[in-house]
Amino acid sequence: MRDRLQQIVAGEHAHEHSIGIIDETSDDKKGVKTPGVQRQYLGCSGKQDNGIVTVHLAYAADDFHCLLDGELFLPES
Repeated sequence: MRDRLQQIVAGEHAHEHSIGIIDETSDDKKGVKTPGVQRQYLGCSGKQDNGIVTVHLAYAADDFHCLLDGELFLPES
C-alpha cells in the first residue's frame, strides 16, 4: 500500500512548489512488549527516558498533504 500511495502522489500530485516534511515523534513506553523501547532522548518529554521514536515523511503541495511513510527508529543497541 505504501508503494502504491507513493506512486499515486508522484503521478497525480507533483507540483513545482511541493515540499517533503521529515518529522520524528516519540512516546514514553515502559515494559518489554514494544519493539525499540530503550533509554533514549524523547522529544515528547525533553529528556532521556524509556520510549520509542518514529520517523515520518509527509508531502505537501498547495492544499494537498499526506503521510507517505513512517518507520520505527531502532537504536544500534
